[in-house]
Amino acid sequence: MLCRRFNRTNRLCCDLTMTAGLLGLAMPVAGAAEVAVHQLTLPLSPAAESIAIEPFDDQGGTRELVSVELTATLTIGANVTAENDSDFELPGWTLDLAGFATVELGPLSLFALFETVETTGPVPPSDGVSGAGPDFVDFGTVALTRTLTETTSVDLDSFASGVPLNAELFSAAGVAVDPVTGDATVVIDGFEVAASISVVYHTRPIADACPTDLDDSGQTDVTDLLALFQDWGECAGCVSDIDGDGHAGYTDLLAILLAWGDCE
Repeated sequence: MLCRRFNRTNRLCCDLTMTAGLLGLAMPVAGAAEVAVHQLTLPLSPAAESIAIEPFDDQGGTRELVSVELTATLTIGANVTAENDSDFELPGWTLDLAGFATVELGPLSLFALFETVETTGPVPPSDGVSGAGPDFVDFGTVALTRTLTETTSVDLDSFASGVPLNAELFSAAGVAVDPVTGDATVVIDGFEVAASISVVYHTRPIADACPTDLDDSGQTDVTDLLALFQDWGECAGCVSDIDGDGHAGYTDLLAILLAWGDCE
């Protein structure tokens, strides 16, 4: 800001970053992050849910949104058992769990595919005891997890509109045990999708457009100079401490003199 003003009047040509460094002025720093995490579990299949996401807050214009990162950890799973109720041995069972899940938030979209296959050896004939014995196979909890991330630094207006956004989760899946005869009992329980959805707002502070205008008059002038002299010395947090070193001193005086005139 200081260099731009003096370039227009041909009085000084300098590099903004170098000037700020010499004066000890604070420069905007990118990388601050604000994280919101939403967790939910839904029965399958299919499953659909809208998750309200709070919009970005610029905190009175003191910061701006740089990018938005959407991360989803998605798990589909079920508890599966199979029992041979026949009088003859079965060659074995094959369990197939397959499905997909999507998460959409504004311009961000995640898509995950799931598939797993489990097999057993030969299954003996029924022993006449339900839910136990060598003819009973407990596959346990069969589950698959996927983690996906997408980031955007464009089309950010919808995130800063002041209106909550909806992250849309949709998932569909199926479980099959083969072969299944009329003399077999297959039980599928707890068939669901679990989701942990994280939205990260990456932000950076907006520097004061005219930090040397201590009285907010639109100009850096004698009143600002007088305010500096009034605060001269230790004054941590005071408006005259332009460079943020905890003192109203010579570097702040230099900043005022370099910025003298209208704020633009």
